Amino acid sequence: MADAMLVPSATSFAQDRVPALVASGTLPGWRRLEDVAVTSLRHMATSEVARAAMARAGVAWPQATGEVQGLVTGPANGHRDEGESSPSAESGELLAMRRHPEEAILIGTSGTRLDTLVAALAPGRHADAFATDLSDGMATIALEGPRLEAWLARVVDAMAIPRSPGTATRVRFADIAVLLLRLAPERIWLVVDRALAAYAGEWLTYAHAGAFAEPLEPLPRTSP
Repeated sequence: MADAMLVPSATSFAQDRVPALVASGTLPGWRRLEDVAVTSLRHMATSEVARAAMARAGVAWPQATGEVQGLVTGPANGHRDEGESSPSAESGELLAMRRHPEEAILIGTSGTRLDTLVAALAPGRHADAFATDLSDGMATIALEGPRLEAWLARVVDAMAIPRSPGTATRVRFADIAVLLLRLAPERIWLVVDRALAAYAGEWLTYAHAGAFAEPLEPLPRTSP
């Protein structure tokens, strides 16, 4: 069955050399997103400084744990249909995810605004908030296409997969901690420690083969 075959793309992890999988019309795939900045913003619950810095960065304040702000409407690449929600981060904007009640994670390619936020909230400048650039230590992988739940259920607790666009979870993925951000019905971002990106990629490919392999033909009956 052609759709069940793994098709390595021409692109691969720049350092780890783990080939991505190209999404087809009936099967999902994954690819590494380059030049994605990740910033942690820790703050007291009543910090107005943190809220003001987020407002200046142009991204809404995520209220509840697991909430993702910054989604836009419209196709961002050929995998999405007209009008489907897509992340603004890949087109130069920012996403903000509430990881803990007193921590937000900002993700995007808009380095200038993230640099400005990190500079404004450098540790020691304010008593109730500070920001840390995590970009050098994190990698972001885009999972795209149909049947994402069936694929991810091979490597994470199925109940922990974010189901609705604009939600996120922190989960154990093949015994490592990752963030899953649901950006569209057929699009999830996986954020992982950069040192473990190759490991995550290998598990994604392994799980893909297990989830979508062609079923075995039943053995023929033999007469007694």
